[in-house]
This record gives sequence, structure tokens and C-alpha cells, in this order.
Amino acid sequence: MNASNAQYTVSRNNEQFGPYGFEELKQYVNEGKVLNEDLVFDGANWVQVGQILGFPKPSLNVPLVAPRNMAPSPQQINQQRGGNFMPLLVPMFSSQGWIRFLSVLGFIGAVIYGIITLILLVGLLSGEGGLILFFGNLIAGFLFFYPSYLLWCYANAIIQLRSGFQLGMLKNAIEIQARFWKFMGIVTLVHIILGIVLFGLILMGINFLSQELNFTP
Repeated sequence: MNASNAQYTVSRNNEQFGPYGFEELKQYVNEGKVLNEDLVFDGANWVQVGQILGFPKPSLNVPLVAPRNMAPSPQQINQQRGGNFMPLLVPMFSSQGWIRFLSVLGFIGAVIYGIITLILLVGLLSGEGGLILFFGNLIAGFLFFYPSYLLWCYANAIIQLRSGFQLGMLKNAIEIQARFWKFMGIVTLVHIILGIVLFGLILMGINFLSQELNFTP
């Protein structure tokens, strides 16, 4: 790329400005509004301004604010962030198929439990079903459906990220993943507590039976 025709975006203190042409950038450096130590994006990499201009110049008169027209467009910021984030998102992109597969399996399990629940409901209304079994299958169906729904939404968010990077899309994908793991953590904790309670009841039952067997009138 010809340097005179290139467009450069300046970054200072995590804020991005521009883009500027080569002569415009050089003028800002001469005026002390842009520093040689500032970073500039040349379309491929972030380098110091001094490297682009090709001469070291002491940075004087450091302004508290950038030049008036140093304002990046939202589209350009998204493109730059997308270029920086895309290599980090490759593992997420490659897992999208498996995430979708697991969500479909979960939906199938939820449908199966839903059918069983309806059958138990019919039996319950006719006086032949068990209330505990009905609610057990209802809860099991929910435990299959909700995480599967989150995985489905997560897979959709990954597809959107692949089609065009947006910081809001990445935030949404991370939030969905956090909700999924939070739900799975709560379910796991409940299972652990129920397991401890059940184990305690079994020990109490064994202790009670041993006392009854050793009882002598």
C-alpha cells in the first residue's frame, strides 16, 4: 500500500481516533497533537506513529484532548476490534456444531419427558397415577429443556459472530454461556444436597433396622 494513500487510525489511552491520511497524520505530529509514542493502525498491525512517519520527533505540547476530528466511526471500531478478536474466537466457532448437537439432544429428551408427563397427567386425573411421579417427570423435562434452549441461543450467537463481528454480539454470547453454567452449577449443587440427604436417610434406616433386630423383649 502506498503510504501517501493509506489511512491510519490512532490509539491513545484505549481510545481510537481517525482515520487520517499520511500528510494529515504528519501535520498532527508536527503540531504536537499526536505523539510519536501513540499507536497507529496501518490496516494490518498496531505500531508507533514514529515508525509510520519514519523519523523520531520529541513529543511536546501534549494536549489533554485530541483534535476535534479525531473521532472514530462505530463501524471502523467494530472492524478493528473484530480483526483483533477473531483469532481468539476460532475455538468458539469450531464448537458451534457440537453445541447445536447437544441442544437438539436435550430438546429430544425434553419432548420424551413431556410425553411421559402427559400420560401421567391423564392417569392422575383418572385416579390411577402417582402425584410424585408426575411432578418428577415434569421437573426432569424442565431440566432438559432450559439448558438445551440456552445452548441453542448460544449456537445462534456464534453464527452471528461468524457472519460479522459486533462487540454486543460477543457480550450476548458470553452472557448466554454464563447463564448456562450458572444453571448447571445450581442443578449440580441440588443433586449433591439431595444425595447427602438420601445417604443420611439410608444410614438412619440401617441404624434403625439394626436396633430392631438386636431388640430383645
